[in-house]
Amino acid sequence: MADPSGRRPRHSVCVTLCQYMLRCPDRAPRQCEWVTYREFKDAAPFVGAFARHFSGRLPALKSACAAIGGRLPEAEDFSCDFFQVFEALPRIPLLMLFNDADERFLPGVPFCLSGGRSSFWQWRDGFLPTT
Repeated sequence: MADPSGRRPRHSVCVTLCQYMLRCPDRAPRQCEWVTYREFKDAAPFVGAFARHFSGRLPALKSACAAIGGRLPEAEDFSCDFFQVFEALPRIPLLMLFNDADERFLPGVPFCLSGGRSSFWQWRDGFLPTT
C-alpha cells in the first residue's frame, strides 16, 4: 500500500484497510442506526481532541468538512450546532455531530458509524478507522 507520492501509510491505516477488505459486508444495511465511537471498546480517548481544536471555530470546521467531502445526511436532522456525513470508506458512512462550547458545557463531537458496520471493526493500536 502506498499513497500517490509512493509513501507507505501508517501501520494503523494499513490495518484498517485490511480489516475493511476482509470484513466489510457486500451491501450497506437498509436501515441506518448510528453507533457512537464511545460505544466501541478502546475508542473513547479520541473524541475530546477534535472538539477542543474546533471549539469557537465553527466556520473553520465547516470549511474543513467541505474540503473533505462532508455532506448533510439524507432525511435526518440532529439537535446540535453542526453535523455532516462523510464516506469514510465505501459503504462506511461516518456521522459527525458538533456541539460548540458555551457557558455551561464543554465542546462535544460525537462521531458515529452506521450500526450495521460496528460489528466488523476491531480497535487496535489506538486508531480510528478514519485515520
